[in-house]
Amino acid sequence: MADPGLSLVSPSGGGVPIKSRVGPLLDLLLREQPDHLAVAVSGGVDSLALAWLANAWRRESRCQLTVLTVDHGLRPSSDHEARQVAAWMARWGLPHHILRWDGEKPPTGIQDAARQARYKLLTDWCWENDAGALLVAHTLEDQAETFLMRLLRGSGGDGLAAMRAVSRINGLPLIRPLLGVEKRELMGVLRDVGQDWIEDPSNQDDQFARVRVRRWSSTLAGLGLDAGRIGRLAANFGTLRTSLEDVTRDAVSDLVNFDSGGWAELPQGLLCRAPDILARRILLSVLRSVGGKYHAPRSDRVTRGLAKCRVTSAFQAFSLGGCIVRQKGHSLIIYREERGKAPPTELPSADRFVWRGRFMCEFQGKMDKDKTPYSVGPLLDQGWRKAIVWDPTVRRLGICHDCAATLPALYDVDGLLEVPRLGLRRPDLLSGTPTEYPDRFRFKSVRFMKCFAPIELRKSL
Repeated sequence: MADPGLSLVSPSGGGVPIKSRVGPLLDLLLREQPDHLAVAVSGGVDSLALAWLANAWRRESRCQLTVLTVDHGLRPSSDHEARQVAAWMARWGLPHHILRWDGEKPPTGIQDAARQARYKLLTDWCWENDAGALLVAHTLEDQAETFLMRLLRGSGGDGLAAMRAVSRINGLPLIRPLLGVEKRELMGVLRDVGQDWIEDPSNQDDQFARVRVRRWSSTLAGLGLDAGRIGRLAANFGTLRTSLEDVTRDAVSDLVNFDSGGWAELPQGLLCRAPDILARRILLSVLRSVGGKYHAPRSDRVTRGLAKCRVTSAFQAFSLGGCIVRQKGHSLIIYREERGKAPPTELPSADRFVWRGRFMCEFQGKMDKDKTPYSVGPLLDQGWRKAIVWDPTVRRLGICHDCAATLPALYDVDGLLEVPRLGLRRPDLLSGTPTEYPDRFRFKSVRFMKCFAPIELRKSL
């Protein structure tokens, strides 16, 4: 993949047709071209144009391309729209899958919840079907709107650097090849080939902040601050962000110890002695790696959290960014906060999947989910106590019970079944020892993905 810090601002294209620009751009962004790519298509102008351009590029690159549409089920017409996209893709000769967001929808914060659900569905499909990256159709106008929204929220330098052309989400490369392309160009692409598109009525609903910002953007453009200028400003912040990230990455790599169970330990003095701008980045980097949150905490919360980290006497544990920060001697331990988390995730199949956004789980053995449903969830306090009963020697591993409670564990209808980090599996009731069969369902591996690519979509700093 290309440099994750790469940003693209070339709205005019210098008179070069967009098709001639996007193909080489995909070659650049996908420096190590995967055999299989997925493209997210809602049916709107931007995503349909991206699918068309990617399809033209695919014919020359010989890369397999699959189109994915998420039906959020938030509007009565959503099912019809998803099937319309499927019909268009069939006409283009592209494989297409509809992914549905089922279950209860939150009464508030629906756009944020829908975005998180959408990316989980998309990335889960990619992991399960060996798609090496996901293409999404954010444009120059989207970049400008993101900049303005973060400016209104009081974001610092990282937030104002806005979106990257290459980033990662749930461990999967996320590619945005249209960040330097204006929507009018994409409309031209579809008109030239006679392709209709779907208009989402929520894009005109003023109850959503992005829609209001979009209207303000038109006023700013009339004053000379158009999407192109805002995009270039975001790119300048992006350059600064990349330089600071290099320093942060070196400090975290050299001084922070990540346990394969998903927590981190770092010298408290590191945060005490480092300049604020670097100490904040180190803290946020560890929080993101351990907590797996899509967004960083707000800037004021980070400021208070850093001040608490620098208290050497009478230290009080606190929560930040989905994590708990505790003192251990002259070090700080940071682990995931499980209070209020979702219940164990039932496994729909034996395929690998990403749990909590941080653990790549793979399985082996025979799975009969109709008879014995399996799920993955945190060990929790009661699980840790049970593990000690199974094997008292786990105490010698030096894992504090707070960290142990966050460990990924496998459950079945009878409760706790396996804890790979502790090397434990439920003993047989008769023999008192784990009974092994060649086809018994179990973890094959659990890999803690501590290193997302440099963190994007930061609200703070």
